[in-house]
Amino acid sequence: MKVNISSVKKERGRRENFSFTSPVTEVLPDGFAGCFTGDVSAGGDIANVGDVLLLSGVSSAHYKGECARCLEPLEQELEVEFCEKIFPVTAVDIEEDAYTFDGDFIDIKQIVGENLLMGEPVKMLCKDGCQGICPICGQNLNIKNCACLRETIDPRLAALEKFRKK
Repeated sequence: MKVNISSVKKERGRRENFSFTSPVTEVLPDGFAGCFTGDVSAGGDIANVGDVLLLSGVSSAHYKGECARCLEPLEQELEVEFCEKIFPVTAVDIEEDAYTFDGDFIDIKQIVGENLLMGEPVKMLCKDGCQGICPICGQNLNIKNCACLRETIDPRLAALEKFRKK
């Protein structure tokens, strides 16, 4: 995933488009591909905004996981927008982990991979109205309701229950 920046870095305001597709194992670091399968696609542009190059775009990959409520397997296309500053390697007073470039090409594989991992959802749902599973019997409540009594009373307030029944 190398982008030619030879013309962009010479002229302030210049912008170039890019588009790539690579296997997920080539984009994400070893051991991090986990839930991602297939190819990673990335597209966007790189622009010279003065002292830095601005890389912005969208990356997408196929994500396999399970619903956080009902634990059913699910597959979704994950799409993540990114916008990163890339500094010349000779720049001073930049953060230690800032992206830098030297030469006429930038390998954006690390940028795309890190942003894809950061965009990985903490909790995925199979649908917005997922009812989850019964905490007592484990029945998937999206498929069938169960007869379990899920109303629990705080033991400290159990004595007040007799007033509610009157």
